[in-house]
Order: sequence, then structure tokens, then C-alpha cells
Amino acid sequence: MESSSTEIDSIEASEDESSEEQDTYLSKYGQIYSSEDECFEAEETYLSGKGQMSSLEDERSEKKETRLSKTREMSFSEDKCSEEQETYLSRNVPLSSSDDEHSEKTYLSKNGEIRWCTSAPAKGRRMPAQNILKITPGPTRFCISQAQDIASTFMSFFPESMENIIIDMTNLEGEKRFSNDWQKLTATEFKAFMGLLILAGGFQSSKESIGKLWDEKMGRWIFRATMSRKRFFDLLHVVTFDNPESRALRESTDKLAAIRDVWDTWSSNLSIMYNPGHDITIDEHLVPFRGSCPFREYMPHKPSRSGIKLWVACDSRSSYCWKVQVYTGKPPGEETEENLAKRVVLDLSEGLKGQNVTVGSFFTSFDLGQQLLKKKLTMTGEVCRSRPELPSDFLMSKGRRLHSSKFGFFSNTTIVSYLKTKKKMNVLLMSTFHQNPAISSRMDREPCILTDYDETRGGVDTMNKLTTAYSTIRKTSRWTLALFCDMLDIAAHNACVVWDAINSQQPDKRGNKRKVFLVQLGEALVAPAMQQRSYVHGMVRLGEALVAPAVQQRSYMHGMVRLGEALVAPAVQQRSYMHGMVRLGEAIVTPAMQQRSNLPSDCAAAREVMAARKGVAPPPAPLGKPLKKRCVFCASQRDRKTRVMCKMCGKFVCKSHYNAVCVCCIKHC
Repeated sequence: MESSSTEIDSIEASEDESSEEQDTYLSKYGQIYSSEDECFEAEETYLSGKGQMSSLEDERSEKKETRLSKTREMSFSEDKCSEEQETYLSRNVPLSSSDDEHSEKTYLSKNGEIRWCTSAPAKGRRMPAQNILKITPGPTRFCISQAQDIASTFMSFFPESMENIIIDMTNLEGEKRFSNDWQKLTATEFKAFMGLLILAGGFQSSKESIGKLWDEKMGRWIFRATMSRKRFFDLLHVVTFDNPESRALRESTDKLAAIRDVWDTWSSNLSIMYNPGHDITIDEHLVPFRGSCPFREYMPHKPSRSGIKLWVACDSRSSYCWKVQVYTGKPPGEETEENLAKRVVLDLSEGLKGQNVTVGSFFTSFDLGQQLLKKKLTMTGEVCRSRPELPSDFLMSKGRRLHSSKFGFFSNTTIVSYLKTKKKMNVLLMSTFHQNPAISSRMDREPCILTDYDETRGGVDTMNKLTTAYSTIRKTSRWTLALFCDMLDIAAHNACVVWDAINSQQPDKRGNKRKVFLVQLGEALVAPAMQQRSYVHGMVRLGEALVAPAVQQRSYMHGMVRLGEALVAPAVQQRSYMHGMVRLGEAIVTPAMQQRSNLPSDCAAAREVMAARKGVAPPPAPLGKPLKKRCVFCASQRDRKTRVMCKMCGKFVCKSHYNAVCVCCIKHC
């Protein structure tokens, strides 16, 4: 048996295509390398130069080979990959490589600064400090003390100082716009305003118009019972988050000046309420907005495409938003920021220790991994193909087998190139958390680095999906209001995570628990305002009931007055017709009256004037007793004679056809 073992040591590694799609290589040192597979079979078949060994000899040689390989692995401690790299010992887990190699191989990075080795580093007995989590994941004690019910859990993310800023600035803007007609905003009404926004998002009605939400037939009663439509419309257009008078001065150095105080208070409060777990995801989040904004971003791969970009750090398991930062672009008066991705990850990971940070290809770099290790953090992420720290051999997929993996190790960093499909390029990953070439036992033989990356990279994406499905953002031209509505969405999502964690012992059988939570949260926030509004309406109804008899009596009297007016209306119309005819007659005779008013008052002079106008001689003045003649107006058959004569025309008239006029009135005749 010793001769057979010696023989096996001298034989070069050969490929056995007929044995369960697994390639076995024998190195000159007697170590067994398995291509892209970490799992060894319990029974291995070795072919000697003289023929096939019997089953009994196979078992004995297998035991000897195991002892020999363990002994000879210790000799690798003197081999070095390069002068810059430490010595690594390959333990019981073999190194996976897609190429047939008989000795350890190194790969030089594109920038020539890093030499990646194919052997895994020696694993110590103690767990590294960057992998030890010393805090208990979940809500903090302070958060648990504040979370008495659903409403208090949500309001714990909006401290009283932040609430007072919004209320004071809104009242200041309302008085400026509406002067004395503005009704001051109170804390109860502000909570009701937020509750109505959350209810509109929970009902997925944020895209509906305000008129439709308050409609008696098509709307919902809870909106009408909380506040009037006009009041909600005014609050939506007046709500302000800073003092507009000093905003221009602050905007010269800070693009987020219009909401800076509120944003800093709210964002700093997120990390106080929750302790994240072992895995943290950092990615971007887009707030939908198409209006005017000095730092609006266009991202075509996002559903909304245009909006305000946020950098978000979420717990990978619960998708709790632990820290968030607004991307405002290039600072005013400064050059474009370099190493933006590294700066964002380091800022969002401030305060963490013992976690593994999962990032995308935009953030992942060798330098970032080293910086995180100094903060007792590890990193796992996909690598962009243009990174200079990658070797060129890891980028090529030509000539490689499907589902093959190629590993590289340098100090405390591991990279892997995995060929997932033939039609696409290979997947490149970098990790400071994984220190061995572990491969899953599935049919696709996926590296464990890629498996862990897929499991932890969806923290921010899950939060985006949940907040977008029940978003409170309404159509607006104010970017501050859009950002505030997104703050409501994130706070409601975090409150749901915290409330479920606190009440985890109670089984939840609800189908869509997030929608139910949002509806319950909105109802709890508007409940005080509804009670206050119902009390006011109740007092109004009581007053109406008390004055109803007087109103009825007064209405009866007004009814009788209207009835009388209706009865006398014909007579009034007839009388008005007669007065109209009189006025018409007066208008017709007015010129003659004015002409006659110019006659003198003396009768004799009047007769002379009238005679002169007619062109005849004036009648002679009567001498002595006047004669008695027949009345010119009476019928001749009556033969009615009289001595009375008209002073103006001199004709004889009877008493029936003349009137006595005084001297003063004759001037107006």
C-alpha cells in the first residue's frame, strides 16, 4: 500500500469526465484540488499506473492519503504569493479554480499594485473583531418606552421640537397669505393633516383629486369628518418648514435650507429607535418629483425616472431605514466631489460596529473595504468591471466552463469571478467578510459570496417597494412638500417594523398587514380632531334646536308678510300704472305750463299779452255792470246765461266750468 501511495504522489492530476461532473486534480504535493466545488465525495476513485485497485485497497489508501495531505499542507507555510502578501495556509477546504493548475498561481491587478493569490488565507481559531455584533438587533429601550400604541410609535419619529417648527412656520406663512382670515394651526390639527395624508396613501388614493376624496358619493366619510376640504387644501399649500424671510441667505451655502432643520432632526432620530442586525444594505432611493428643484436627479432605470435622490442604509432583514442622506449635488461654489461613493458609505455606516455592509457596484472598491475594516466592519458587494484593483484574467469568460468560479485572495479581501450563464458576462464580487473559496452544493455551484450577496442586497429595494405602494406623495410643485411626504412614508414604514417587533409574540393573521397598519395609524391620528369637530357640530345642532321655535315663528311672520305683498301686488301695479300715466301727462303739458308761467299777474296785462300772441285786438274792458251772456261751454239748448267772464280770454263761463284762482297762483297757471 505504501508503494501505491508513492505512485499516486508522482502522478499528475488528470480529468475524470465520467465521475458525476466533478474534476479531481492531484498536485505534486499530494493535495487534492476540486474545480469550483467545495464539497468532496465520501468515496474517491484513484487510478494507479498499473491498474484499478480493489475496494479494500481503496479504503486503506484513502485513509493514508488523508493523513499524508494533512501533513504536507503544513509545508505550504513557507511559500509566498509575493513580497507584498502574507503567507496563507490552505486548510481542509480546497481552493476552487476553473483552470488546471499544479501549483499556486497569482494574478496581478490592472493597476499593478495588488497581486491576488489563488490560495485561501489561514483561518484563525478566534472570530475576527469585525464579525462580532455586540448589540441586540431590534427596537431600542427608548423606542419601546415611547411605543405605547400605534400613534405614539409613529409620533416617536417626529419629536415635539420638529412638530413645533412646522406649526410655527406654517402659521407665519398662513397669516402672511390670508391675514385675518387664517385660522391658526394646532398640534391636533397637524396630526390630523398627517393622518389624512397617510389614509390617502393607505387607500392608494394619493393620485385622486381632493374634491373626489371629499365627495359625498364617491369619497370617504372619514375625510369629511376630520376637516373641511378647503382647510385641507389650504394646509397643503401653506405648510412651511423654515422661515422664508431668512431663506435666501441660507440657500447661498445650503441647497437644503428650506427644510434643513426639520430634516436633520428627523434623520438623526431614525438611528436612535432601532439597532440593526448583522447585515446592512446601502443603496439609493428616489423621491418622485418633476417640479423645479436645484438638486433634482434624472435616473432612467427608476420607475419615476426624475426626483430627489437619497442615500439610504437599511437593515437587510427587516428593511428598517436606519440612516438616510439627501444628495444635493455639487456644493455651491465648490468643485465636483471626488470619491463620492466611499464618502457616502463611510457616512451612513457611522455608529455601526460588527456588521457586514452590502453595497452595489457603484460603491464597491478595495479602498472602501480597507476603510470599513478599520471601523470593525466588513463589506460584500458586486464590483464594476472597470475597477483598477481587478486582474484582467478575472474579466475574461472565454474558454471557461458554465457555473465555474475563480477565486483570488489578498490579505483580508476575497474576489470571485463566477460564470453564471454563457450569454452574459461573468459576475464579479468582492468581500472582506468571506475568507475561503466556499461553493454551494447546488447544481449551479454558486459561490457562497454570491449567495450571501443576493440574500442581503434587497434591504433598500424592499423599503422602496413598500413605501411606493402606499405613498403619500401628492401632485405638487413644491419639492419641500414632496420630501416631507416621503419622510411620512419612511416613518410609517419604520413604525410598522418597530410595532411588529415589539408585538412579535402575538400572531398576525392579516393578509396585507402594512395596509391595515397604515389605515389604523391614520385613524388613530385623526381621532382627536374628529372628536373635536363632532363636539363643535354637536353644539351647533344644540343651538339650532334651541332657536328653532323662534325661527319658525319668525318665518311664519315673514310668510304672512309675503302673502300680503302677493295680495296687494295687483293694486300696487295698477296704482303704479296710474302714476305712470300722470307722470306722462305732466311731461306732455310741462312745456305749455312753462310758457304760460311767463304771463303777467294782472288780468288786463294778461289779456293784452294773449291778444298780442294771437294777433288780435284785446277785448274792451267792461263798463259798469257786466252783461249777462250764455256760457260758451254749455249746450245751446240749455241756454244757460252767466255774468262770470274768464279773466284770461274774456269768455263767459258758468259756475260749472270755472275755478277760482288767487293772485299768487295765477302766476303758475
